[in-house]
Amino acid sequence: MPKKGEHEYLNAYGVSIKVQFVRILHTFELNDDELTDGTEIYARFIHARNENTAMDIIKRYYPEAEYMD
Repeated sequence: MPKKGEHEYLNAYGVSIKVQFVRILHTFELNDDELTDGTEIYARFIHARNENTAMDIIKRYYPEAEYMD
């Protein structure tokens, strides 16, 4: 079962697009006292081919991350 917010759809070109949470890589302390619903802190979308695993993508875009192979 997908996590909340994960979904898959066909784009205008008929290509299947999958939005999936993989892993938290970075965290930062916020200086705001309070966050309200809908506030976006940080998001990054990475386009990848089906043959790429999540670990392949993490190693390419976040080489400083500690890996849990």
